[in-house]
Amino acid sequence: MRYQICKKGIIRVVGIKTPLTEEHEDNMVKIPQFWKRIIGTEQFRQICGLAEQEPYGVLGVSAYFDTQHIFYYIAAATNQPVPDGLEELLIPEAIWCVTSGDPYRSATFEELFRGLFLEFLPSTGMDYAELPDIEVYPLKGTGMGTPIREAWFAVKWIDENETPQNVS
Repeated sequence: MRYQICKKGIIRVVGIKTPLTEEHEDNMVKIPQFWKRIIGTEQFRQICGLAEQEPYGVLGVSAYFDTQHIFYYIAAATNQPVPDGLEELLIPEAIWCVTSGDPYRSATFEELFRGLFLEFLPSTGMDYAELPDIEVYPLKGTGMGTPIREAWFAVKWIDENETPQNVS
């Protein structure tokens, strides 16, 4: 796995969302069904047309606000106006661990997430920041049916007084 740390201001995404539950197994069925339902629609074409900012691509965004408000968005990072039928989500400024798999083998989101917790976090003095997670897929693809390009996970220093050395 490859890991890059960067600091980013507010990420504004615009897209369509579906509700999730706290049951991981249920969500692993709901999310692919959501992608299948949205791919090829006018809303999906609108989302692709909005992609103009980093993270660049079609985004799958998992947002957990509380037990009653868990959502998955298919979206794009943009400053453009919100088209009718789409919604805006503002993701707070954060330090991000941008992960990607081996360039010769595609990785799943679950593999990238597992790598964050088993490889990256234990060796860095950082912790998971519990902000929305971002999956990045190429614009010319079928979302979850296309290998994930990278995943963005918000992280924070365990020791608040730690001064980051290589955060760009």
